[in-house]
Amino acid sequence: QGYWLNNLVKVCRNRHVWTGFILIFGSGGGYLAFAGLWGVPFLINHFGFSSNIAINHTTLMLLGMAIGSLSIGIISDKTRKRKIPAIITQALYLLFWPAMFLESAPPLYLSYPLFFIAGFCCAGFTLSWTTAKDNTPHHLSGTAMSLVNCGAFLGAGLLQPLFGVIITEPSGQSIYINGIPLFFIFTLLSLISCFFIKDPDRIDHA
Repeated sequence: QGYWLNNLVKVCRNRHVWTGFILIFGSGGGYLAFAGLWGVPFLINHFGFSSNIAINHTTLMLLGMAIGSLSIGIISDKTRKRKIPAIITQALYLLFWPAMFLESAPPLYLSYPLFFIAGFCCAGFTLSWTTAKDNTPHHLSGTAMSLVNCGAFLGAGLLQPLFGVIITEPSGQSIYINGIPLFFIFTLLSLISCFFIKDPDRIDHA
């Protein structure tokens, strides 16, 4: 018991682990809360999309996340960089949220690619795990990545109820657009954390 607790304390003292934690807390937590829960009702109520069209948008966001996770990881390894890919992707993802303030729905030929690109860029948060692993001794890397992973669920766990509270008016009516600044703030927090990422001295492909 003392052994694993001592290792956990060592991991918690590593600031690079907390950099990854904040990165995934903001973008990863926000992604889970929006794509997994609030995205569809937001699109239906704010833009007037049908349920099928709204689901198509969040599905494209999921597809973008899947492709982005692989692509960004490959680019990061090939360039031996973590910080620059993370900054670029999170900065682009941050621009997605102001687009949600449009008063009328954009045409589908624009909104579909927008949601795919948003998912693709959001996937930059996956570098949070590699950042923790790169800057932690090998025998502690599993503990470090597990701690970082908690950030996504903590972020989603906070965002989901907060969004619900903010959008609910005293009359009981839900004004969904009122909750979008939350996602912007969480993503901005992730972007700021990217500037503290330390690139690895070498990439371990083992």
